[in-house]
Amino acid sequence: MRNDEFHSEIRIPNFRIGMEVRKMRTIKVSLPEKLGMEVENYVKSGWFSDEEEVLRMALQEFVRHNRLRLMEQFMKEDIKWALKAKESGE
Repeated sequence: MRNDEFHSEIRIPNFRIGMEVRKMRTIKVSLPEKLGMEVENYVKSGWFSDEEEVLRMALQEFVRHNRLRLMEQFMKEDIKWALKAKESGE
């Protein structure tokens, strides 16, 4: 481990929504030291209960923010593929 890296593991436990049990996975991440210190400061100041919660929230926000953009990209690719297929007579 380099001195300028911060390591954390996100342990996301299984949880139940209604009758459905959602399976979770563990992801290991290495962060630059400065970013790791910021994560640590959020926990120390009481904003989050632990580092895993900070990283889960950040990933959830990233996915929420980019979901529409990704869907748009996939739709455009599908349309291009369909137009190309139509032009070639398939």
